[in-house]
Amino acid sequence: MSGNTKRFIMTCVLVALPAALGATQHDVQAAKSDEEPSLSLKKNGDLTWTPSVRGISKYTFNLPQYGVAEAIRFEDTASLFYLSDIKEREFTVIEDLGPFIDITLSPQSNSIELRWPVSRRAFSGIKVTDRDGLNAYVTGNVITSTTAHSIHELGVELGEEIEIEVTGTKLNLGESSEQFYQVTASSLDDQRYSVSYGQRYWQAVGDLDAAWVIGSDADDLFAVFQLEKNFGSTSAFLRLSTEYNSPPKFEIGLQINFDGGVLGDWRIVASDSANRNDAINEQSLGKHRYLALAPKWTDTITPRSLSNVSD
Repeated sequence: MSGNTKRFIMTCVLVALPAALGATQHDVQAAKSDEEPSLSLKKNGDLTWTPSVRGISKYTFNLPQYGVAEAIRFEDTASLFYLSDIKEREFTVIEDLGPFIDITLSPQSNSIELRWPVSRRAFSGIKVTDRDGLNAYVTGNVITSTTAHSIHELGVELGEEIEIEVTGTKLNLGESSEQFYQVTASSLDDQRYSVSYGQRYWQAVGDLDAAWVIGSDADDLFAVFQLEKNFGSTSAFLRLSTEYNSPPKFEIGLQINFDGGVLGDWRIVASDSANRNDAINEQSLGKHRYLALAPKWTDTITPRSLSNVSD
């Protein structure tokens, strides 16, 4: 293990520790009967469920009191899904969640980023990378425009360099595909920039999703095509990438998502691909589709969680 890697790991621990302690304190203060923070009890006895993915939400469910009582009584929440009043709205940030931890591992660079919601439109956080030595950044992301089917964000990283990033994703009609783009600019002496655009298609080849992106990174043209497979909270991809005047190459990667409870919501991405800025790595709206609600409902809305909130 190299000295840079050891220092990076120690820095990750030091960065994550305050967040863990802060989350633990928050959990103790909020520890009542609720075990599922996205569920809340209304004055009339109904329940409200606000499903979210990485702190972003667009649906609100109103669960009627009589349906909740029946679901608890018969220990079956399937019919409650259809009894609920579902409202779709623009994408917003859920303020009382977090922290969100992103760890990226690749041959050229490793990084860890912690983010917290600071408003219904923004996140702030800190990021540490070991690219060309350890570097720390203060980060911020603001939703600049949003509808029920699209989201556009402005991101800033302040540290040894200043990087500005504009990203956007839009669900297409029928929610069978999405379009995405990314534009970045850096304050480095060479005035580095990156711009890319692509699309993703769900169940494009059987159970496999497919995505492509084309773009330019510091005047180097590139194109990427990849197949993706989801395994619950884990996903894998096989990527074919090519750059101008370079032969095509295959790359593989793995992404793991898990809820660490008081330690935050974790996402770990490991791959053998170059750490290139491109839109294919940015936020996908796949888990925000209506079709994605059923499995999230099954995981979250259980007789036990309903009983804990209703008591």
